[in-house]
Amino acid sequence: MTKQIIFDASGEQGLSSRNGSNGSGGNTGGRGGQGGNATQPTPGQAAANVHLQLRSAASTAGMAPDAVAIVGRARGATELVVGAPELGSIQVLAVGGDGGNGGNGGRGGDGGRGRDGASATRSSSGSNGGPGGDGGDGGHGSSGADGGDGGQIVVELDERDAYLLMAVEGSEDPQALVKPGRGGARGIHGSGGRGGAGGRGGSSHSWTETDRNGNQVSRSNSGGSSGSSGRSGRSSSSPLGHGRDGRPGNFAIHVATARGRVAYLHRYELCLVSFEHVEAPSPEQDAIYEFGEIVHVQKVRVRNIGAMPTPAYQRVRLILGKGAWVRPLDDELFIERSLQPGEEYTLAGVLRFRIARPGAPEPGAPLVVEEAIRAEAWQLGVELAGRPAAQTPFARRYERANLTRLLHARYPVENSSDVLALRSLAHGERTRMRFEISNISAAAIGGGSPRGRALGLQIAWVGGDVAADALVFLDVRGTEVALSGQCEGFEGYFLPIANLEARSSLVVETQVGFQKSVEPYMGARLRLTIWIADIEDPRRWCAVQCRELTVRLEPAFAYRPEARVLLVSNNNTTREAFTAWHHMLEDELGLTPDFWSVSRYGHFDHQVELADGTNLRVQLEDRVAVVLNHHFEPRAGAELDLPTDYMRARDVRESVVTNNTRFLIVGSADFQMQQWLEPNSDARLGGSDFDDLPRFLQKEAATAGSLVEETFRDDLTTCFDQVQVAVWTFPLFKPASTRLKTTAHALQTTLSQMHPNRRYVVIHHAADEVQSAGRTWCFFPRWHIGHVEVRRTLNLEKSEAVVLVASDQEINQPAFILGPEARYAICLALTFEAKLERLNWLMQGAEPKSASAAQTAQLLVQSILVDLTAEQEAVRRSKEAHTAQFFEQRFANLGRLMDYPLHTHIRADSAKWEYLVALCSGVEAMTRSQNGGWLFGGRDRRITAHVLERFVRFKSALFDAHAVDSAGNMAMDSQTANHAIGLRTALELEQVEARYKALGFRERWRQKRAGVGRHYFQHPDQISARVARDIDCWLDAEQRVWGADELVRAQRDEAVREAKQEELRLLNAEVRSELVVRAVQQRARVVLDVEAAAEASVGLSRS
Repeated sequence: MTKQIIFDASGEQGLSSRNGSNGSGGNTGGRGGQGGNATQPTPGQAAANVHLQLRSAASTAGMAPDAVAIVGRARGATELVVGAPELGSIQVLAVGGDGGNGGNGGRGGDGGRGRDGASATRSSSGSNGGPGGDGGDGGHGSSGADGGDGGQIVVELDERDAYLLMAVEGSEDPQALVKPGRGGARGIHGSGGRGGAGGRGGSSHSWTETDRNGNQVSRSNSGGSSGSSGRSGRSSSSPLGHGRDGRPGNFAIHVATARGRVAYLHRYELCLVSFEHVEAPSPEQDAIYEFGEIVHVQKVRVRNIGAMPTPAYQRVRLILGKGAWVRPLDDELFIERSLQPGEEYTLAGVLRFRIARPGAPEPGAPLVVEEAIRAEAWQLGVELAGRPAAQTPFARRYERANLTRLLHARYPVENSSDVLALRSLAHGERTRMRFEISNISAAAIGGGSPRGRALGLQIAWVGGDVAADALVFLDVRGTEVALSGQCEGFEGYFLPIANLEARSSLVVETQVGFQKSVEPYMGARLRLTIWIADIEDPRRWCAVQCRELTVRLEPAFAYRPEARVLLVSNNNTTREAFTAWHHMLEDELGLTPDFWSVSRYGHFDHQVELADGTNLRVQLEDRVAVVLNHHFEPRAGAELDLPTDYMRARDVRESVVTNNTRFLIVGSADFQMQQWLEPNSDARLGGSDFDDLPRFLQKEAATAGSLVEETFRDDLTTCFDQVQVAVWTFPLFKPASTRLKTTAHALQTTLSQMHPNRRYVVIHHAADEVQSAGRTWCFFPRWHIGHVEVRRTLNLEKSEAVVLVASDQEINQPAFILGPEARYAICLALTFEAKLERLNWLMQGAEPKSASAAQTAQLLVQSILVDLTAEQEAVRRSKEAHTAQFFEQRFANLGRLMDYPLHTHIRADSAKWEYLVALCSGVEAMTRSQNGGWLFGGRDRRITAHVLERFVRFKSALFDAHAVDSAGNMAMDSQTANHAIGLRTALELEQVEARYKALGFRERWRQKRAGVGRHYFQHPDQISARVARDIDCWLDAEQRVWGADELVRAQRDEAVREAKQEELRLLNAEVRSELVVRAVQQRARVVLDVEAAAEASVGLSRS
């Protein structure tokens, strides 16, 4: 444990003043009290002197070689002997004490309020109020006190003991050791008290009396005047000042030499000026600092930047500091002589270090590390005979000798461009694998090179869904090689490379594919590893870098008319995930899927022509596109992206509006549904121009109907109206700069109330300059301030797209895919007609044999209820008259349910009746929960009555007319069914009521009972937390008021997606045409420079 020895002769800090007390307030009409004066502060104490003597065995005979004698005097004498290993630091201080701060004078007391005058009576007039008392004077503040002077510090020692100055803390820059005390801050004088207010005068008095003639006579006596206010107290005007800082002390070092005593202001100090680092001389010198290689640090140059010579009788030791990669060898250099102030010195010799070796390489980019090479200088004391310098008892580091140089370490060969190969293959296809190996050093490498350092490439199977023998691998000669075996002592395939010239590259080309027995979405992971002979032991191989490639067998897209779902996958979709989706869609829902791989085709562009002359937009008609939106590698070496980053919002909207396509996005929470809803087209394909808002609103009010009744042949956001905006102001005024934005918000409110089921986006464009547009009512000026675009996006009547948030890991887990959330999401994404068809298909099938099959039917029923609830919500929001035609048009899904011939030829004891009971009770409970109050709920009650009336007929037809089993016997009747439906309806309504009552008062007022009911049926518990529909987002109309910059931002985002999609599509087409090999093609051989590269270089191309 080291000791810290302190000699402190610093002065005491002066005492600060006490503030004066505030004066008391005056009594009635009396003077306020005088503020108290601040006390005087005391000055800081001057520091005493410190005298320190240091001795060691270097100058004193008879002392132990590792002992240090210390004699000091600072307000007392101290003498001790300390062993050098235990000596930490010696601290000497002679700092002046700070002066005390001045105080603040007390505030004078306020004068008392004057006495009030007496009120008038019948016999006397009112008296005047008394004068207010004067305020008291403020107390005197005090100036700050002076700081104390710094002291004198003298350190005495023999020149043979000069090394001991390294233990005196701060002796290289001693100003802080003898600094003066700071003067105290001044106070302030107290302010005078306020004068008291004068007393109120007495009030007047009036009365009536009857004279002798019997007449009423009014009489009065006047009141008094208010008294005068008192004078405010005075504040002192005498100046106050800050205390004076003390005078700095002196620091001196007295060194006894053979020539007499010499004084210095501070000690010596070394700094590093420069040094070089080079590869150690060897046959492996190649201008690359390689892991495991030895590096020389040489030409180390130092300078004495202190005020006195460095110790002449002790050495300075220089070594290298240890780092994570810099591992010093046992080298040390010494400065054997004293350096005069300002003198520079270059050390002969070298300091060596070895670059640490990394562990086994992880797949990825070449390993390149940077670390500082740090040289250190240590002042040694008395060295012990027979012991190395590193064990000298006294050693202190020169802290300012901190020069560093940056080390860049890497291997001489590397791959910087990853593996160029297709990630997705179909049956009968192979991909060329191109792997570039670059020699970045200044010397050739390879078994046939002049230095003979071996180089090779290993390609091995390391995992995946299939074993190594399920792969077809062709080497550089086009010969099939089994990756399940060994080659040259390596697993898989190994290619020795004879000679790779300095600063040149070779491209190794092989081929890989799958055996015919491999099933779709199975994959294999290959690892390509560069090996070189070890830099120290050429008989041993060293792994330099590896890359991994996952190749997956994905089915080519083939349109099947019976398919109802398109599963959009990528190269990170596993076989287990594919099997789970296929089972859920085809086996449990009877939905035949087609498959499209974003990684295989490089796009999901609905406009690109396919092999059959159509495009995806046509082939997605009346289908659900299920996009597996987990991160994938779009191309070799690229950052991971989401498939939705390559999908244009316009394609989605066009397919939804014109082709009845639905979308289900399963994956990352980074995807936001709003990006598909935002109007981002820069083209205008329809719409009208209007000179003013009233004409536009008149036109818009005349339009009605749902989105399906309107005709759009393109993206509906490209059809928009432009309306000029003019406003009036008072004379001599111009419109405020926010007027256009305010008008846009008002227009959005009007449109949302006019057509609640439409999702308008109002975009305001300010005019470059406000221009006069005449006058209103012949007096008020009108101004043209700009125009607004009124665009529309998908309506709020029915859901067109669904998002299920899941992590990248969950998407490939069968438990998640076959779980209730994913089942519910796929059911919800189906069109209403498809939901009814799937329910009927389940009713016609065998009895459910598993809990999952029963769950699928229940979730289908739940998704049907969600659509019917959304439809009712849209109808109830509408402001149109409740005519028979209105009900028929707007209750389209309800009508489809009424007209659909659900299968009821099932046994009386069948569990399938529960599905129909759940459907009927859900519709009844949902409808009744929306019933309005008796005072203002007339429209809601009419809608409820209409739905329930139609539903009575539906139940009668369902349970009476058609509910017979296969033998023709009645399996169910309406009385039994209605009883079960009634019980379940009551239970559902109780659940809604319980949720409503659980809300706080404000939430009840905001949501109402009907709102709670809608949420209950549209967002089922436990399965909908991570599921969102397009009609659930971007609901706030205020957020759909944009400035021109928001439109530009949305257009820019769409342009980025379009550019990324086009780039990937073109790159994929180019790479695919270059890399894909059909099984019927002749096996390719790439032979370049055979004579120079020799046999081992067959199949290698120079780049």
